[in-house]
Amino acid sequence: MRGSGQAPSALLGVRNALRVLEVFSEENHVLGVSEIARRLNLPKSTTSRLVASLRSEDFLAATSAGKYRLGVRLVDRGLVAGHSHDLYDAASAVLVDIRQATGFSTHFTVVEDGRLVQIHRLTSSDMNMERRGKQRSYLPFHATSTGKAILAFSQAALVGKVLASRLQRFTDETITDAESLSAMIDRIRSNGYASARDEYIVGFSDVAVPILNNSGVAVAALTVIARSSKMTDRVIARAKTLLLNSARTVARTTLR
Repeated sequence: MRGSGQAPSALLGVRNALRVLEVFSEENHVLGVSEIARRLNLPKSTTSRLVASLRSEDFLAATSAGKYRLGVRLVDRGLVAGHSHDLYDAASAVLVDIRQATGFSTHFTVVEDGRLVQIHRLTSSDMNMERRGKQRSYLPFHATSTGKAILAFSQAALVGKVLASRLQRFTDETITDAESLSAMIDRIRSNGYASARDEYIVGFSDVAVPILNNSGVAVAALTVIARSSKMTDRVIARAKTLLLNSARTVARTTLR
């Protein structure tokens, strides 16, 4: 109805289709039509049509049990999205150099809509299948060196949002107190880099440096990750220097 303020039906359909894709997560990676409908508060008939359309385009795939999971086409779309980022080419080049110099895994993460999105990583043999299986595209700010390095050079609104949120405990070493996290952010801002030991996944530690734009605000980060037993003070010092130089190179060649 014109003038009613309601979105046109076509736009509403696109919106709901995107909502269907968003309802899948690491914890809920296989869902049935009824469960999707319930989670989105949509009629089952509407949900069924949306699921059928998404399946026909390979954005969803059916399981042998008659439920659905995200389709492999989304993997391709995700790669295109990551590769199209302004910093991707420059960051990819320095990641190769950092991994060769350290022998450890290196990651490139950006800030998108207030979230940490890991869009490229070079995984070394140091990363066993246990660690690889726990890797995520979205990272927590408070439990990783990547997130804390970015927070230290972020605008106050983002920092305040993270500090006011529920800081999930991933391990016994995870910082879950806002005051302690705030103090750590201040120290990182002075040091220019961040490190974390066993805070996100037990047995793995990381060092990260932010990539700053012309205003001095973090837009991304470069990270080195290794087993905690190998992340000695000497390794941290060397990784820090490599990351700082690499972050300046990326910023100089892409953000100036």
